[in-house]
Amino acid sequence: AAAAAASAAAPMSAQAQAEGGFAFEPKSKRKRRTGSNTRRAEIEVKGAAIEAARGLAPKTAVGASEEGYIIFLGIYILVIFFFGVLLALSAFKLIPADLETWVTDTLYPAYSPTVGAFLGFSSIYGLIKTRNDPEALK
Repeated sequence: AAAAAASAAAPMSAQAQAEGGFAFEPKSKRKRRTGSNTRRAEIEVKGAAIEAARGLAPKTAVGASEEGYIIFLGIYILVIFFFGVLLALSAFKLIPADLETWVTDTLYPAYSPTVGAFLGFSSIYGLIKTRNDPEALK
């Protein structure tokens, strides 16, 4: 009875058992592609935009000024973040009394205008970029 149950549980043909596969999975006669012998086309594309994207082209005045403005906005947002952390620490009384006095007298009234100025500067940058974008004119 055990031999009959074992033969019923694994109904494989003799050919499938000899090949090491299952009866319902036919062995493919086609070789699989590994990609090691695939030939790739070598094309050399030259252009000003490609050189600029790779960082090989000399910087223009517009590119240099734009990079400077982006650095300015990055430093500005870091300062805003630092001031925000100082305000939060002051709210929980986690800083010394002298620094807390400076935060409440000087930093707290100047924080909102500082954030507003950042929004203004970043909006100006966005307007300049969309005005110079040739796709925006279509």
